[in-house]
Amino acid sequence: MAMGWHGLSGRGSRVAVVGTGVTGLETARVLLSLGTEVTLYDTREESAIPEDALRRARSMGCTVRLGTHDGLGDHAVVVTSPGVPIESPYFGPARERGVEVISEIEAAFRLWPGIAVIGVTGTNGKSTTTALTGEMLAQTGVPVRVCGNIGAPLIGVVADVPEAARDQTWFVAEVSSFQLEATEWFRPRAAALLNITDDHRDRHPTVQSYVSAKARLFQRQTPADVAVLNAADEACRSVLPRLRSRVWWFSTDGPVTDGAYVADGCVVHAVGGAVTELCRVDGIRLVGRHNLENVLAASALSMAAGATAEGVQRALRVFEPAPHTFRRVGSAGGVVLINDSKGTNVGATVRGLEGLDGPAVLIAGGSSKGADYAPLGECLARRARALVVLGATAHEIADAARRAGLKCIREAQSMDEAVRVGFALARPGDYLILSPACASFDLFENYKARGVAFERAAAELPGFEPAGAGNE
Repeated sequence: MAMGWHGLSGRGSRVAVVGTGVTGLETARVLLSLGTEVTLYDTREESAIPEDALRRARSMGCTVRLGTHDGLGDHAVVVTSPGVPIESPYFGPARERGVEVISEIEAAFRLWPGIAVIGVTGTNGKSTTTALTGEMLAQTGVPVRVCGNIGAPLIGVVADVPEAARDQTWFVAEVSSFQLEATEWFRPRAAALLNITDDHRDRHPTVQSYVSAKARLFQRQTPADVAVLNAADEACRSVLPRLRSRVWWFSTDGPVTDGAYVADGCVVHAVGGAVTELCRVDGIRLVGRHNLENVLAASALSMAAGATAEGVQRALRVFEPAPHTFRRVGSAGGVVLINDSKGTNVGATVRGLEGLDGPAVLIAGGSSKGADYAPLGECLARRARALVVLGATAHEIADAARRAGLKCIREAQSMDEAVRVGFALARPGDYLILSPACASFDLFENYKARGVAFERAAAELPGFEPAGAGNE
């Protein structure tokens, strides 16, 4: 078996953990609790790292080395955080000595290879689908923990479940391509690839390399496991020849032999010829066609893990979207206001616009990830009444929309101004939506701060009424 399966835990084990963010600190905490000697590395100098992170690392008993890779090759295994590219020259000294570099989710599985994991990946919709899957299992009465990029790292969540309960618990994990590219033995019992659109070109130079990273989610699955794929997504369908697991599809466009789909206004699940009606589409609180896809994917994943139709129905009645994730925040003058600040790439924004049942005024722009905005421009020409741009990418997005034929384009210097201008351009029955198609780091600390700024500005609009229960 690959070097590194042994040596992660126990007296005498020496492991390097790279990254002083949440993932690195949780990985270090767990390994230290298992008796491992941990050296915590970070590519940055001390002045660039939050003081509380360094304080916690040192108080746990880690040796801390910053701005250097000296000694990285002296360990049994290197566990890296998602923020450091797996191909980085930083890992050269370790690789030269045959030391394996793995991700946190891989480390979790090597420590507890028998855990039941549901893995969710894709360019967009991961957080909603992960949370929904967990809620459907919880409402069925299945022991479940939701983790990964949606919140706490998998390794820490598994470690904190008592050993006696660990084998009965499902761990629903949102996972990224950055984590998957550093896996070898990670095996989810059920796994979904939701969609593939152009994103993270700074880490994946081609779409093919991006698809290959995502497809690693399925590489260790067996015929006893389930792979859930988007029937309408060509890139998702392209991974089919690589799979050994059972394949379930999800589709909003018609029936599938095995999986979840929409028929006669209902979400249904089919497997082996048996069809189960789960819920009415018009009873789903989430907004947009893309969220209907998320519901279908979550239904398939949860049913693979033992959810019941009643559990799925209860979950959809109580589930609320995560903050800043295509969430209806209220209305003003007949205009519906939607906060999708977590729409940080072109694909997410396009999916959101295409899923609306009326015209939109879009607020977009932020810091660049090297994306091509032409698909967004084409979507805006079809679906939008107007566009308001702000941030570093304002001119790029505006140019793409203008070339596609959108006439009404305005530029704002702040979120307050963008909301006021967008509202003035909207008509009753329209949607005013923040879905930036970009990262936030030019004007805001993160997507959450950007979403908060949008909601505060929306609340100042004349006649604003916040969304009520059952109305998100």
